[in-house]
Amino acid sequence: MSRLKQRVVGRIFSCVRIPRCAAWGLSVLLMMFSGLQIGHARSDSHRGQGERRTSVYDRAGDWTLHTLDGEEMAFSDCKGKTVFLNFWATWCKPCISEMEAIRKLRKDMKDEDIVFLLVTAEKEETVRTFLKKHPLKLPIYRSGKGAPEMFKPEKFPYTVIINAQGNIVFRRTGSMKWDKPACCDLIRGFMPEKQS
Repeated sequence: MSRLKQRVVGRIFSCVRIPRCAAWGLSVLLMMFSGLQIGHARSDSHRGQGERRTSVYDRAGDWTLHTLDGEEMAFSDCKGKTVFLNFWATWCKPCISEMEAIRKLRKDMKDEDIVFLLVTAEKEETVRTFLKKHPLKLPIYRSGKGAPEMFKPEKFPYTVIINAQGNIVFRRTGSMKWDKPACCDLIRGFMPEKQS
């Protein structure tokens, strides 16, 4: 059991005076249905070791992102790096609320081999109008033909972390306090160790 789950279970045990086995069952149900972070964040890093995976770059084909200045960037240019890929929309309040935390995370990781991509499918005018009200020092991109199927979010914000081998190792639907030290540690855990 993960440390986070152990803490949640421990808190339930300490707050509820019922037999331990009943508290355990209750805690499992709460984790499944309460919308706790554990239910929304998922790490894909512990799949079976024998499982063969296709790189996201192979599956994404020629997916191209566009800056607001009209420059194009092929998603495949990120190969070999850790990628923090965040899908957002200008009308999404949770998206806006987490952007400052993402900016701080990016600043804290400026010396790391990681690429931050904040992607929206909205029109250029809409994004420019939004950025006048909310000037963000973040790498904002528009998705050309729309995101590849594996990235299409059901809700916003939607964040995917891709490791240097091109595998999705983390997904999250919903906002998160990305500026917390634990988030830096989480992402560093997916990165290759630096050679001394």
